[in-house]
Amino acid sequence: DYAIGLAIAKNYQLTRPDVSDRFFGQLMRTHPAARDTTAQDWYRALLGRGDFVRAAGLARDQVVVDTAHANFWMRALIECSRRGAGDAALDSLRADPAPAALPWRRLLETEALLRAGRRAEARAALSAPWPTLAPAFTFYYQAEALAGLGDTVGALDLLAMRRATLGDEVYFALYLDALAAGGKRAQLARDFDAILGASFNLPTVKLLCAHLVRWPDATLLARVADRFMATGPAYDNENAGVWFSVVCAAGSAGDFGRVRRAAQQIKQAAKTDFRALDAVEAFFRASAATQRATTILPALPVPLDVTYALLDRYPGPRAPVAAPPARKKP
Repeated sequence: DYAIGLAIAKNYQLTRPDVSDRFFGQLMRTHPAARDTTAQDWYRALLGRGDFVRAAGLARDQVVVDTAHANFWMRALIECSRRGAGDAALDSLRADPAPAALPWRRLLETEALLRAGRRAEARAALSAPWPTLAPAFTFYYQAEALAGLGDTVGALDLLAMRRATLGDEVYFALYLDALAAGGKRAQLARDFDAILGASFNLPTVKLLCAHLVRWPDATLLARVADRFMATGPAYDNENAGVWFSVVCAAGSAGDFGRVRRAAQQIKQAAKTDFRALDAVEAFFRASAATQRATTILPALPVPLDVTYALLDRYPGPRAPVAAPPARKKP
């Protein structure tokens, strides 16, 4: 039974990841009509617990198989590869002669330049015109990479050109991140308020919270959180992700008064003590440099954009570099 198998796969993803993966794999084989949605659920489970190597392998295969959602899967592949999955899946897709892999060749070649530290060549490749009919994620990738290389103007110009292709939600998410990366705080504050005032709805709150996790700002956080908790919908299963996004944005800003207010409203609406929220607050109270988002993500029903932001903000300590063996005296 698909529903039972999926429930088991999701419930075991934290306590028994081996069992969870076995069920997800079995569901993809025995229920091919639901393969694409199963793969997305599996990807979110792997991402949440930090299994980036397996998540990258799944994304690499799905780029070619699930062409209807190729933009989703290409972003997944890039995100996981940058978080420790390595080059294997990227290189495999770049060498794949399948027709579904060809539209991604230029993006993959540019990513290879970035990963090799050839920044000047990568920037030139990103700034050159790309095919107008390229997949939508191609333009997302261009703008994000240009901003990461310090070319704020180039990123903003590209976003202005490709807004219709990207859609408003993606456009504004990238736009705010580019302003923050470029240190344009005054313009960021003005445009943040304009976005909040123009369309106060769940998608807008979600994208603003993802931005505030990645770029904490106590003043902007207060404007979003206070308005949402005062006038937004009461917590239920449908909007749980946005409520938890507000908690994460407040925690990232170190605003634990608002963390507790949001948590209390969640607990009252759900009529439960929600012990996981206490663990989430404890997580944000610790040093960001020592925290790894994967310790709380499996228990957080947050949207994917907020998941990526948490992984960026809380990657955990870098693995220590092994010292070279001491040379023996002659």
